[in-house]
Amino acid sequence: MGALVKMLKGFFSTISALIQFIIDFFADLVYVIGLLGKFVLEIPQYFSWLPSSVVAVLGVCFSLVVIYMILGRK
Repeated sequence: MGALVKMLKGFFSTISALIQFIIDFFADLVYVIGLLGKFVLEIPQYFSWLPSSVVAVLGVCFSLVVIYMILGRK
């Protein structure tokens, strides 16, 4: 009987760890996407020393890169 209880504890511990992993994974994914969004918004500040037309082109390029990375295309 003790072995059965021990097995069930191990099983539920594994399920709990798996659920916690999935929750943490999606929380981290949302965090990374938020950081990428902030980066895209701050690009003009990083390249403010360049002419505005170059900054606009860089902003569009970085935005496309972020969109493609989110979609999973490299």
